[in-house]
Amino acid sequence: MPVTTRSVAKRNYLFEQIKILNDYEYRPLDGNSNLNNDEGYQQVFFEPLFTYNFSEWPKTCWLEPKFQTTDFEMLIRTLQLSRIMSYTYRLENESKKVNIMFRTKHQKGDDTLYTEFGVYAHPLPNDYAFDFKTFEDNIIQLCNQAVTEMYKLTKYKMVGVVRVYIIQSP
Repeated sequence: MPVTTRSVAKRNYLFEQIKILNDYEYRPLDGNSNLNNDEGYQQVFFEPLFTYNFSEWPKTCWLEPKFQTTDFEMLIRTLQLSRIMSYTYRLENESKKVNIMFRTKHQKGDDTLYTEFGVYAHPLPNDYAFDFKTFEDNIIQLCNQAVTEMYKLTKYKMVGVVRVYIIQSP
């Protein structure tokens, strides 16, 4: 029987939680419900894994993971972008542009450095059957490239993502 490390076990646990959340279908009682004012929706899908602020959504929001990670795949999947950028949001976003900013923590010895980098996710199609997996895969690839470049420039190792901002571009 293969040995599972604590870090792999934690990653597997988080992916299981994401699967449970993604399999859960939530239909708000109010058809005009929006992420910024639907506290039930926020608590069900984001409270377990993030501290968050959707008060200015659909213009901007931020989420802070309650877990430390350098794994962008795990982070992006836990964000559940298909819930944040719902079909209604994609229809009403006139520019079809979204900027996703990541605030990251880096260390070298006793020195700590905080950086921010953006991934410009557009165009956002208003197709109901939009494939978020491909969209997320692209964001993950761009994040990994940005962190690699940051390391090459500074020699500081990333130790975690502190905050994620999602901003509707004009």
